[in-house]
Amino acid sequence: MRWFNFGILVFVALLLQLAVVDSIALGPQRIRPDLLLLVAVVIALNGPEEQAPTAGWILGLCKDLTSEATLGSYAIGFGLTVWMIVKIRDLFLLDRALTTIILTLIGAFGLEQLVLLINYLKSGSIVGGYATITGAIFFSAAFTAGLAPYARWLMLKMARLFGLRTRRGYN
Repeated sequence: MRWFNFGILVFVALLLQLAVVDSIALGPQRIRPDLLLLVAVVIALNGPEEQAPTAGWILGLCKDLTSEATLGSYAIGFGLTVWMIVKIRDLFLLDRALTTIILTLIGAFGLEQLVLLINYLKSGSIVGGYATITGAIFFSAAFTAGLAPYARWLMLKMARLFGLRTRRGYN
């Protein structure tokens, strides 16, 4: 993993998340994709096994610093999500878009449920009701999963810059 280039990627993804993604949010619940999670999933699928969870934790910490969630909840969630994907990625055909979509959908939904649980345990209440929030979380995860093959394709085109694994091995 090339950490300096990764830092630039995190900065660009965070900038796009804060500046552009709100303009493409859908519906009254403002359902939007999570670009930092897209980067985390691609790194989990194609990054070095030892360094991918650390990269996920850094991405989660960046999301923590820009959200209203309890500090550390996204860092823990991203780190666990990336770690789990790294552990099971050998069971899947990584060249398939469906693999990327399914793992992103499950990872995004599980991550947001974990963050919701951590925030509930801290505050003792869920504003807006669990069913409403879970519905918004699912559609946001589906939106993110729909963009996942494109994000993976784009990052694999620049695999050499980030030190990601392609079909031929690590660059």
